[in-house]
Amino acid sequence: MNKNIGIYVHFPFCKRKCAYCDFVSFPNLELESEYVSLLIDEISSSDVKGKISTVYFGGGTPSVLHAENIEKVLSALKNLSNAEFCPTELTIEANPESLTYEKALFYKKIGFNRISIGVQSFDDSVLKICERLHNAETALNAVKIATDIFDNVSCDLIVGLPGQFVDGLTESIEILNKFNVKHVSCYTLQLEEGTRLYNRVQSGKLSLPSEDEVCDAFNAVKQKLNALGFNRYEVSNFSKLGYESRHNLSYWQRINYIGYGISAHSLIDNVRFNNPSTFAEYKETVLNGKRRFETVLSVDDVRFEKLMLGLRMTKGVDVDCFAGYESILNRYKDFFDFNGDKVSFNDRGFEVMNSILIDFM
Repeated sequence: MNKNIGIYVHFPFCKRKCAYCDFVSFPNLELESEYVSLLIDEISSSDVKGKISTVYFGGGTPSVLHAENIEKVLSALKNLSNAEFCPTELTIEANPESLTYEKALFYKKIGFNRISIGVQSFDDSVLKICERLHNAETALNAVKIATDIFDNVSCDLIVGLPGQFVDGLTESIEILNKFNVKHVSCYTLQLEEGTRLYNRVQSGKLSLPSEDEVCDAFNAVKQKLNALGFNRYEVSNFSKLGYESRHNLSYWQRINYIGYGISAHSLIDNVRFNNPSTFAEYKETVLNGKRRFETVLSVDDVRFEKLMLGLRMTKGVDVDCFAGYESILNRYKDFFDFNGDKVSFNDRGFEVMNSILIDFM
C-alpha cells in the first residue's frame, strides 16, 4: 500500500471540435449519462492497490458535463476498496465558454484544488481561425473566475498559430501573470493530418509561420515567462516555484498511473495498457469485462522510455541512462548540459529535441 499511483480520467465531450484538434473527442453530449455510467463501472471493477497521489480529469472538455456527473466519477475513485485516496493534487480541465462561477465553486467544494484553462490565445482573430468557441473576453472572464476560487490555476497557450504575433503572445503572458496564474503550458502547434486546419493549410487557404518564426516566438514567450518568475521545468511547461504539475511529472518520471475512459492509457510496473478509442469499443470492453490492450515493456523499452521522457524535463536524466548511447550523446554534445551525474537538454537542444531523440530509437 506504499506505492504512489496517479489517476487520469478522460471525458471525450466537446461542444465542437477545434480546427487543430486530433484528440479523441466528439460533440455527442447526448451520450454523457451513459458514458459516466460506463466510467463508474470501469473504475469500480478495477483493482487499484496503492496510494492515489494525483488525480487529473481531462478531455475533451470536462467542464461541459453536468457538475453532478463530475462528482459521481470522483466519488467512485474515492470509494475504491483497495486504494488509499490521498491525492495532494486534483486537477480538472475547463474551457472558457463552459466554465461558470458556480461550476468552479462546485469543483473546489468536492475536492479539486487545481484547474487548467484552455485559453490558447487572447487574440479574437486567432481564436476564430482555430474555431474556438470563446473569444478573448470570455477567456479573461474564465481566468478571473478560476483565480478567484483556486490558488493553483494553469492556462494553456499555443505558439505557431496562423495570424499570431509575438507581441500578442507576450501580452498574453502579462495578462495571465496579472491574474496571478501559477502555471502556463505553452505548446507549439502540431499540424495533424485530417484536422480542418491541416486541410486548409494544405489547400493554400491558410499559411503557418515558418519554423524560425515559431522558434523566435517561443523564445520570446520563454524570456517573458522567466522575467515574471515562471520557471521552465519541462519542454512546454512553466510554473511559479512549487506549482509544477505533479500529475504530469508522474508521466515523465514513469510513476505508475491508471487511465479510465475512452483512449485512456496506463502504466503499471513496466506494463502499458490502453483503452479503445471509439465509444462502441469502449462500451463493449467495460460491459463484457474484456482485457485492455497490453504491452509488456522489455528492458530496452524501459531504458529508452526513461531517456525519452526524462529528457523532456529540464532537470534531465542520470548519465547512466545513456549506457549504450554514448556515441550519439557525443555527437550531439553541444545540445546538452552536463551537471555532475545529470544530463539535460540546453535551450538549443530543446528546440530540436524530437530530431535528436529519433537517433536514440
